[in-house]
Amino acid sequence: MRKGNRIAVALAFTALFSTAALADAPDGTGRIFASYFSPTGSHHGRFDVGGGRLAEATIEADEASGMTFGWEIRVGKRMGIETDIMITKFDFNVKTSGITVGLGSAVMVPITTSLQWHLTDNRRMDFYVGPVVSYTLWGDLDTPVGSTPLDGEFRFGLRGGIDVPFSVHWALAARLDYLQAAAGDASLEIDVDPVVFSIGLGYRY
Repeated sequence: MRKGNRIAVALAFTALFSTAALADAPDGTGRIFASYFSPTGSHHGRFDVGGGRLAEATIEADEASGMTFGWEIRVGKRMGIETDIMITKFDFNVKTSGITVGLGSAVMVPITTSLQWHLTDNRRMDFYVGPVVSYTLWGDLDTPVGSTPLDGEFRFGLRGGIDVPFSVHWALAARLDYLQAAAGDASLEIDVDPVVFSIGLGYRY
């Protein structure tokens, strides 16, 4: 399946799942965040640097900012299911022998679904934790010599978040996610695995 078709299918599935679940939901919260992505992974190996020479090098992603849009539906007094779309753009670097060279950049779009257990479900403070399943879409890796398509994949993660209401419906929202995510193709995989800190607003209906 072509990348454009995969993106359309993933977004359509997300919208269908959220709409169907919302019809029977007793409660729910929409959230929007400004997010900060801090990669914890990298790729280390031997690379051809020209002339048949091999060099030890590490490929890793820089820290990046982005946005997160989420919609949680409540399936019980303590449990909720949230679907999120995150958007950011990473710059990748190659480091070898004390030298850092820019490799290129690529857009990352994780689509996540999380099962959230609300520990303090009340109107003063709402703290929740839970596991995350994600499908990460990647744009092409744009390098100085051209573009390379990157594969999407399913991975897992963890989430903790808190909502602090300041009115009947509105709340300050903060969240910490750990996502497993890799950028690569059939020949190379770079484990990005970002920790994502997000802060924003929530609207509970």
